[in-house]
Parts: sequence; structure tokens; C-alpha cells
Amino acid sequence: MTGIVHVIALAIFGLSSLLLIPILVALGQGEGGLAGIMLIFSTLGIFVSIVILAAIADLEYNLSRSLSFVSLLSLWLITSLVGAFSFMVFLNMPLGAAWFESVAALTTSGGSLISKSASSQTMLVWRACMEWYGGFLTLVSVLHILAPGEFGGLINTERTLRPKSGNKTWLPDSSGYQRLITEYVIITLLIAVGLMASGVTSLNSMMLSMVAIATGGFTPFEGALDENVGRFGQFVIIIGLLVGTLNIFWRRSIIRSPRTFLRKNVELNYILVALLVLSLVYGFRYASLAGSERSAENALLHILEGLFSATSLIATSGMETRPGAIAVLPDVLVLAVVLIGASIYSTTGGIKIYRIAMMAAHALRELKKLIHPTSVQNLRFGEVVIDEQKMAAIWSHFILSLILVGIGAFLISFFGFSFDAAATLAIALFSNAAPIYDALIPTLSEISLAEGVAWPSLSDGNTLSYIVFSALMLVGRLEVIAVFAVLNFRYWLNR
Repeated sequence: MTGIVHVIALAIFGLSSLLLIPILVALGQGEGGLAGIMLIFSTLGIFVSIVILAAIADLEYNLSRSLSFVSLLSLWLITSLVGAFSFMVFLNMPLGAAWFESVAALTTSGGSLISKSASSQTMLVWRACMEWYGGFLTLVSVLHILAPGEFGGLINTERTLRPKSGNKTWLPDSSGYQRLITEYVIITLLIAVGLMASGVTSLNSMMLSMVAIATGGFTPFEGALDENVGRFGQFVIIIGLLVGTLNIFWRRSIIRSPRTFLRKNVELNYILVALLVLSLVYGFRYASLAGSERSAENALLHILEGLFSATSLIATSGMETRPGAIAVLPDVLVLAVVLIGASIYSTTGGIKIYRIAMMAAHALRELKKLIHPTSVQNLRFGEVVIDEQKMAAIWSHFILSLILVGIGAFLISFFGFSFDAAATLAIALFSNAAPIYDALIPTLSEISLAEGVAWPSLSDGNTLSYIVFSALMLVGRLEVIAVFAVLNFRYWLNR
């Protein structure tokens, strides 16, 4: 248990320290009262974390495989609870709404109940900071627990991450933290500089860079994205989302040997092909809707907007250049792309392209065996051989994911949502792409032609609905198998 406390204390220390950014913004905006409240909250969190870390500093502890799963779930639950308290204190939000806001931020889902027009810039900065920190926590979870555990059939290409024995600690070392946070901060700053160079205000550049690298969907303004960041700014955000989409273990390989990397990395090739096809489909769709307004310049703008929408979907962000941009394609296609997601070991949500590709390959192999029963064919993902144990885990993850989405949609329907709305929201929350729900809202003409269409706003929810929404986002952010492993009460009772 000491190891679990260590992980949680570190997470709370990081979240509390991050409050220094909105405190400085509040002082710059002349909001001394809010800055004072934030300073007290931050100081209290840092103090409690340091006291806990100091109290266990001389104790010997490690995290076994089973306890590492518990630490993962505990980290996300307690950190999101601390975040919820911050919204309750700073914005006087009720507990249910504050819990939803915190979970939506930390899971990088992008949904928000905050009125952007009525809220101060300081609170918008804090909301963006939490989404950025949630992306970091996701990468930490991947680096030290999910990747070594190979949950849901995940492959571990980094041998150094796999503990050599059950007694070896699963706790992250300081050097791993330092390298990860350094890369994360540098990439965020580069995106912010690019946005400022495109004419975006400094505060908006900072917030959008944080959201983009975390593949989140929170935008810090009410207006359309293209009106606030311009074309070049959109391109910078595309780059940020693409970097966030990449597997955390890919980044150095791309820099060291890009040609070899592109040739051997199957998953990246799938993502690039999907991005190209989806961008062209969106571009052609925008061009057809433009009608007579066709020119070379407009064609380039359509391609750029198509690339943005495609990147946003694959990265499970849900950001739009303008209202209705994502919804020009059929809802089923949009939801399918979001549910699949992008690469493993990234901040993106969804089931992941790797699993879909391996299930397709496995199904094709089984069909071939009907014709050639004695044939032997290994399943490969790049240079990695996928054995039957991994395939069983992949299929289990896929089936459990669909079951959870179905249960989530069933529960959501009790809160006044129609079938279409409940299914859309369940997929969007599970895939950590909450803005998709608002993006796919039916038009007035569609509502008038349909019967029983109820598409409530997220802000119309109650405490119970927000608990269901938050649970879907948390399960979607964590590997489904990991959550079920922690909830295996029979195992814990028989220990």
C-alpha cells in the first residue's frame, strides 16, 4: 500500500504545482482574490503531498503487478477528485458537475460545463492546464503500468519496461519522469510559439498548445476555431494533434532514423493511410457543399479543413474548424473512426488501430484455415509475432469495450436521451472525444422530421448522470482489462 500512496502523492503534488500557472495569469488579469484562493489551494495540496512523501521516504516499498493496477485506478480517481474540489472552490460548481468537469479534463475528453463567455481567462487557463496534465498522466500510466502489463493484448516494444520478476518494483524512477516531462514541455512550448507566430493571442496559444499535445477537445473561446486562430494556426494545431497521436515510444525513432522507422512501423502506416483517405473525403465533401465557389485557393482551404477534421477525429479530439464541419460525413462513419482511435501508448482514446488490424488479420487467417486446415501462418504486427494469448486478450478487450458502450448508452437513455443521442454520447465519452456529441447534434430540419428525438445538452444533466458520464470517460481512458482486474473482488478476497 505504501507504493500506491507514493504514486498518488506524486500525482497530487504535480496537479497542485500546476496551479502556479493560473495564479500568475490571475495576478496579470487583476484577479487578486481568485489568485489568493488558488494559492491557498495549491499550497495545501503541495504541503500535504510533501508531508506524505517525507513520511514514507525511509520505508522500503514496491509495487507488484496486481498492486500496480490498483495504483493506476486509485491515481485517476483521487486526482480527479482533487480536481473536482478545485472547481467547487473556484467556480462554486456542485459536486456532480465539478466531478464531470475534472474527469473530462484529466481524461482529455474535452467536454466542459464551463461557460466560456462568462468565465474568466484564469479559469479557462486552469481548465486547459488540467487537460494538459491529464495527457501527461496518461503517458505516465502507459510508460510504467500499461505498457509493461501489456493489457488487452498490447505489445511492449521497450524491453526495459517489463519487470524481470514479480518482486521488482513497478514504481516509476525519477529519470523516467524527467525525460517524459522534458519532452512534453518542450513540444508544448513549440506548438505555443507556432500559434503565437500565426497571430493567436499569447493566452489562447498557451491553452491551445496544451490541449493539442494532449489530443484534447477543449477550446478556450466561444467562437469558431477558424475565426480565432486563422489558417496557419489550424495547421499548427494539426501538427500538435499528430504529435499527440504518435506512440510515445516512436518519437526518438522518428528523429534517429525516419526512413527505417516508416518502413517497419505498421501502425503508423495505417494511421497515415486513414488520415489521407479521410482528409480527401472531407475535402471533397466541403468542395461539393461550396457549390459554385470553386477556385484553386478554395480547394487548398478545403484540403486544409479536411486535414484538420480528419486529424481531429483520428486523434479523438473532436475539435472543429467551424460548427458542422465534422458532421458533413455520415454519423456512423464519424463514430466508427472515433471509436477505433489511433495508436497505442498515446494520449488518444478508442479501441486503437492496432487491435482492429490484428482482429482483421486473425479473422482472415481463420477463414483460410477453412480451406487449408493444416496450414500454419503466424500473425505479425510489423516485426512482432502476435501469439494466441495476445489475440485472446485483444478480442476480450474489444468485446468488453462494446459491452460497456452498450451499457453506457442504456444507462444514459434513462436521463432523457433518445437512442441516437445516448449511443452517440456513450461512444464519444468512452473514446474520450466528448465534443463529438455536440458536433453531431441533429439540425432543426432533422429534428422536425423525426419523432422522439431528444438531444439534451451536457449542461442539462444531474448528479447521477454526471457520475455515469465520468465513469465512461475513466474506463475509456484506462484499459478495460485493467479496470476489470482491479474489480475482481474474488481475487482480492482470496489473497
